[in-house]
Amino acid sequence: MTDPNYELLLDEETKAFIKATQSYYPDRGQAPTIAEIRADYEAMCSGFAAPHPAGLSIHDSSLANGRHAIPVRWYRPEAATASQPVMIYFHGGGWVLGNVDTHDQVCSILVNKGKYDLISVEYSLAPEAIFPKAINESKKILKSISKNKYGLKINNKKIILCGDSAGANIATVLADYNKNILKAKVIFQVLV
Repeated sequence: MTDPNYELLLDEETKAFIKATQSYYPDRGQAPTIAEIRADYEAMCSGFAAPHPAGLSIHDSSLANGRHAIPVRWYRPEAATASQPVMIYFHGGGWVLGNVDTHDQVCSILVNKGKYDLISVEYSLAPEAIFPKAINESKKILKSISKNKYGLKINNKKIILCGDSAGANIATVLADYNKNILKAKVIFQVLV
């Protein structure tokens, strides 16, 4: 079997997208370091990002988990006046890449189309963070938000767990943790 001829199979828009994506990953003549891969990925995400939708309040903060602070980004529709349900979002990136900046576009779109606040979590990445550090940090975030430990203007009786790729794995582990141990008011989960 021969490889398909992608030049014939792909439309011009898709070819342009692939070329633009590849432009963020330079040939260094050797395998890139994790730091270089992360920088390339962050540059690509930034390069494709569109402006935030109008009407969003976005605030960077951190939530303490006992040992160190975990960076988060809180998205809230400016028109929201009362406590709303909260989506806790965990980014993808194979446990090695990603942060609140790389997935800012996704979070902006999600909260703009919904009637809830969104808290995007920047969990610790591998290989620096040994498994299960990211899971344990995320459990502490869920537990703290479920008790509204930080005094946020959210409805902690309506929590949505959401994640893509590695973040979907975290959301799944948290749903199981919640069902069997925590018993917070998680109303549903979204896996991308």
